[in-house]
Order: sequence, then structure tokens, then C-alpha cells
Amino acid sequence: MNKPIEASPDRGLRRSREFKLEHLVEHYRLTAQSEGKSPATIALVTSAVHYLGEFLKDNGIPTDISEIEPEQLRSFTRHLQGRERFPSHPFTKPQGGHLSGHTINAYLRSIRAFFSWAMAEGFIDKSPFSLLKVPKAPTKVIPALTEEQLVSLISAIDPASPQGPRDYAVVLLLADSGLRVSELTGLRVEDVDLERRLLKSGGKVPRSGWCHSAPGFSELYYAILTSTAPSQTAPTLVSSS
Repeated sequence: MNKPIEASPDRGLRRSREFKLEHLVEHYRLTAQSEGKSPATIALVTSAVHYLGEFLKDNGIPTDISEIEPEQLRSFTRHLQGRERFPSHPFTKPQGGHLSGHTINAYLRSIRAFFSWAMAEGFIDKSPFSLLKVPKAPTKVIPALTEEQLVSLISAIDPASPQGPRDYAVVLLLADSGLRVSELTGLRVEDVDLERRLLKSGGKVPRSGWCHSAPGFSELYYAILTSTAPSQTAPTLVSSS
């Protein structure tokens, strides 16, 4: 028996001509699900729009999307910049400090995507984000291992153990190439070009593509292959375990 088709929230919305955020967000959810967007993306957008709606209501501002101006979004941005982390989370107590620049950037980009969707759907003629710049997320610099830390890490490997040569090769390869662990465990035999000392990384753009390895990589590669069993049947060069 076929599952009954749910009534579309779009029908009532377009009749009312009053496009409030709390109603539109459900229509967005249905559209995003039908387009195959990931649950994480949908959750982030709907949560961000919910926070915006709460802010507007608390300040006596209408939540009709056609009445939201850039100035109100700037005020919302300042509100986020001064907001505590986890202020009303059901399981996590509020923590010291404010929302990170990355979190604020993610919320605003999600709301911008929501307004772009609303404009494409004909609910608004113009997005207020056309006159608004989203604050950039701060650049996150991950500190590299010091020479002492790297020596200590390598010294902890027992070269006489069955996995010793492989572990030694893996640590040096990660340190030299800058690959993420997930990128290394995703490497396949055909992703290695020994002649040009290149590895094909499947990471996110702009990280995806070929990256150089250090001189002597052929020996490291051989150590990985001969120490990883069963190398003939494994789809990847290094297992994640």
C-alpha cells in the first residue's frame, strides 16, 4: 500500500502571502530533503533560521521574510558575537566565552543560503545579503610538531615488531606530506606515483589532487606494502585500524 502524500506547506503559504520564517523553514526542509541535501546541512540551516527568528521576536521585529532588512541582520550578527556558548542547551551547561568566529560564520552562511532559496522560490524579490558581508571565519593555524616531538614519536616505534616498518613509514609520510589520517587511510595503490614521488589525495578542495612526497618515499612505500596484510586484497594502502 502506498504511503499517503503529505499536504505541502507551500500551498497555504502562497495563499496567505505572509511568509514568516517559522513557516517557511518547514517548506525549506521539505525542499532540501527532496533535493537530497545532507541531514547535517538541513539541520544547520533550520537551526540558524530558528535562532534568527527568536532574535527578531525577542526584539519585537516581524519575522515576515520580506520585511527583514540588512540592518536587522547586522544586529543579529552582533547578538551572535556576544552570545555565550550553549546558553540554553538541554544537555550542556553554558561555558565561558562567546561563540567562535567559525560558528558565527556557519550560522550566517546558512541563513544566507536560506534567503537564496527563498528568492529562488519566489517568496522574496531580493536577498538582504546582497548588501551584507558575512564576517570571515578566522584562519585556524594548526601547530606543527616540533623536531623533539617528532623524534619522540618515532622513538616509540619498535622497528623489530611486525608492524614497526609500516608505522615508521606512516609517521614519516604524515609528517612530510601534511596528509590527514583519513586521507592516508583512503590512499589506494594506484594513487601512488613512485617515479615522480607523488601521492593522489582525495581530500577536500583545494587539498584534493597530487601532493609531493619526500626523497626516499619508494622505500617507505615498500615498507607499507610489505607490512600491511593482506596487501593483495586490501582496497586501500593503509587500514584505519
